[in-house]
Amino acid sequence: MCGTLLVAAAVDSEQQAPEYVQQCAAAFEAGLRARGPDHLGTKQVFVPAASSSTASVHPHHAATPAASIQQATPAQQNQQPAVLLLHLAASLLQLRGSSPSSSPLQDSSSGSVMCFNGEIFAGLEISEGANDGKALLAALGALEDSSKCQQQAQQQHVQQSIPQEEQTQGTSQQPAQQQQLLQQVPVLLSNLRGPWSLIYWQAATCTLWFGRDWLGRRSLLMRQEAGGGSSSSSSSSSDDQQPMQRCLVLSSVAPQPAAGSAANNSCLQQDVCLAADSCWVEVPPGIYSISSDNLHRHLTTPSSSSTSNGTASNPGQQQQQQQQQQQQAADSVSSSQALAAGGDCEGDAPANSGIATPADLCAAVPGLQHHPWTDELLLQLQQFERAAHFIPPSAAAATTTPADAGREPQEQQQGSHQQQDSEQQQQHQQQQPATQEEASCMVLQLLQDAVNTRCWTINTLQAQWRSHNQQQQQQCPHMALLSQQLNQAALSNQQHQQPVLNNNQPAAAAARPPPNLQSLLLPSPILILFSGGVDSTLIAALAHLALPPDVPIDLSNVCFVGGASPDRLAAHSALLELAAFAPQRQWRLIEVNSSLEEVDQHAQQIRSLLHPAGTVMDLNIGAALWLAARAEGQRVLLPVRSSSGQPASDAPASSSNGSSVGSSSSITSSSVWRLLPAEEALAAAATSTPSATAAQATASDNSSSSSNSTPCCYRSAARVVLLGHGADEQCGGYGRHRTRFRLGSWRGLADELAVDVKRLWIRNLGRDDRLVADHGREGRHPFLDEALMAGLLAMPLHLLADLSKPPGIGDKVILRQALASLGLPLAAAREKRAIQFGSRIGKLSNMREFGSNRKANMMSAGQVHISKLPKPAGR
Repeated sequence: MCGTLLVAAAVDSEQQAPEYVQQCAAAFEAGLRARGPDHLGTKQVFVPAASSSTASVHPHHAATPAASIQQATPAQQNQQPAVLLLHLAASLLQLRGSSPSSSPLQDSSSGSVMCFNGEIFAGLEISEGANDGKALLAALGALEDSSKCQQQAQQQHVQQSIPQEEQTQGTSQQPAQQQQLLQQVPVLLSNLRGPWSLIYWQAATCTLWFGRDWLGRRSLLMRQEAGGGSSSSSSSSSDDQQPMQRCLVLSSVAPQPAAGSAANNSCLQQDVCLAADSCWVEVPPGIYSISSDNLHRHLTTPSSSSTSNGTASNPGQQQQQQQQQQQQAADSVSSSQALAAGGDCEGDAPANSGIATPADLCAAVPGLQHHPWTDELLLQLQQFERAAHFIPPSAAAATTTPADAGREPQEQQQGSHQQQDSEQQQQHQQQQPATQEEASCMVLQLLQDAVNTRCWTINTLQAQWRSHNQQQQQQCPHMALLSQQLNQAALSNQQHQQPVLNNNQPAAAAARPPPNLQSLLLPSPILILFSGGVDSTLIAALAHLALPPDVPIDLSNVCFVGGASPDRLAAHSALLELAAFAPQRQWRLIEVNSSLEEVDQHAQQIRSLLHPAGTVMDLNIGAALWLAARAEGQRVLLPVRSSSGQPASDAPASSSNGSSVGSSSSITSSSVWRLLPAEEALAAAATSTPSATAAQATASDNSSSSSNSTPCCYRSAARVVLLGHGADEQCGGYGRHRTRFRLGSWRGLADELAVDVKRLWIRNLGRDDRLVADHGREGRHPFLDEALMAGLLAMPLHLLADLSKPPGIGDKVILRQALASLGLPLAAAREKRAIQFGSRIGKLSNMREFGSNRKANMMSAGQVHISKLPKPAGR
């Protein structure tokens, strides 16, 4: 994964990028480095206007940040700039490849440059230990080589078979070869499986390519002028109101406000993130291209507004226009908002400046072309239309629940029309599961494959695990004895101390471990955002089956009410179920305890990551997700058991009521323990003898109950975050699905699920990618695996969800059945709670901003734009 950036501008010469381009790029540096902490590099491509073969690539180091943006005008204002400049920058979080990589990637033979952000799980041959980004660039380069060879062969045939005076006509075949090459790129990208976005300069055709995977799982934003043309121009702070240089900006993230930017006039470091006169838009999923000539023409053609950036020349009119634009951005109801409107408080409706489809984007940038997907599976998933024979007759919904039998008489008529597909239904009967158990088995296998792929495409961490094990053996040869002593100390804590359920009770481990404790613990490669619900618990169980038994798994849970939120209690219960399911696994539950005051401290940064989304619900969801993905808090452990299923001591682990923790029926949240005091022995073990270590562990255990120091803080070292996006959208997990089923029966439910999947890119995926990646972690979505989605789409709908049954039973019934079959029945029966409700940030926010939950609901508070919220003193 990485952060990507393109700044395209028309300049006067190829000598050096103008200062305003360098400063523009510098405004993005902090956000790019946060996404890719391993490397940050830039390259500059200069393309003479109306040229297709003389582009030059200049390596360029990261630009120096500047306090403000001074956008220069051409040296000769009456003459159009003669050169197109492409400033490409990319940061790198390297998860693939056995050797260090860099970004942007450049093809040394052709001069093509690529910024790639994502993972290729299938669709392209990648050898073991290779980097997928490099493999993709090589495949794109192979297209150029193949095209050149084919062109040379045809030219040789022309020279042998055509008279000399007609050989000059062979030069007309070159545009045809370029056109063929342009057609091959979408075919290659359509074969890819996995999340990705890219910016690719194809030197052979002087074409700029960019795009996102078919679902939009990786963020890609475009700077969109409020008046409709793509531009990075903003209102000038100078008195003479000089014309602005126009830029086209593509980026993974909007620039974050710099420190002290309140007194700064920098349009890119202050206005771009939050102001309405310079809008960022989510690029709709798809593949786009534009020739260098068309891009140059677009950047040098004046806009239809009074100035190049659409602002009035009179300062008073300019201020009035800016206020109108801000109000319009807050109140606008664009076609993208209609796409995102859900009628339910689980979702959000971000403004996207009217860009809802690829056609909208192409209309905003003249000369831009959209290339449809060529892969049949992607086309099928993009439509997400469930075959009629997979949708039960509407009467089935009424007969399932006698109480609802007379509620919707029109359903009987709908059912009669669907009888026409009975022959097709019989034809597919043998290929589809006949029972709920068979269906859950099929989904479990598909989901296990998806989790396996996302856990094992972390090549660089495998070497770190081996290196860490060797280092531990050298520094602490008595680790086996120490592990046994730690488990004994943990059991002692359980037998003699009270469990800790919230922050108001004394922690079992109050003393802060030495600073080097975390460096001595085996880092977890995987972090799971863990609510204790169906989706996150199922992912955790399958991640256990995917990873070696000695690899720890981090689980992050966020709470805003002192450890007593529904999600925190559910996480405690699910943790114990996971411990019984996988007793040899080291589960690390990270309790992230936060508050609205902490959200206020990071509000400006979170809002910049949300952009262009900007509702109250976006802020609540975004803050909870950002803090959970940071994964910094207190750590809850359970004793690791031996291969026989017993703890490391002779006595079994017990809960507070004395029953065995190994029994799923006795698992309650009251048996969760913080075992941090015993971990202090681990830090001391590196410099102690075995006998001294045992004494220190005992002393730490005996003194922990009387200590009043700050609790231990643990931060996950995982670089991959497994997320549950897509489970509710495909399997009927939201309340609006139940409403639609009641009003429109099975056909209405199928239509609602299709709408939800199609709008994932604008509602959730781009926004959440920016929030998670801000901590140098990569989000991966097992439920959005292409093979799993195709499998769910090809199953009878009543096997996925039966919303005639109560919540916690009928919704996502196929996932609940799968989780129960693994031996985790309590989590399988847990009702759905969105993160803003399960963590309680939504309730606290409603009380502070609107007075109460009731008043907030009456005002549809979730859809209120954050710019309309009052700002009390001190916030």
